[in-house]
Amino acid sequence: LGVSASDMPIIMGVSSYSTPYQLWEDKRSGLATASNRQMEYGLHQEELLARWVAEDLGVPCKLANWLVSTNENPRHMATIDCVLQDNENCHRY
Repeated sequence: LGVSASDMPIIMGVSSYSTPYQLWEDKRSGLATASNRQMEYGLHQEELLARWVAEDLGVPCKLANWLVSTNENPRHMATIDCVLQDNENCHRY
């Protein structure tokens, strides 16, 4: 249980899809958020965008589906969709 980047608009009160209270209820219940068409569309676009950025940079891209956090703050999480395998050119994005 933690907070990811997708939760930030809700926490800041700028999401039109959920409220901070609804997010708190979801996190507290431990139930997964039901998928909807917009979420499915976004998931399908991740690979397309990752490959486009890799092609634009001219570097290999390895698709990933990782959930990462730090030892200092294990509740602060991020999902990694792909890894660009060229440290010199990744600063452009």
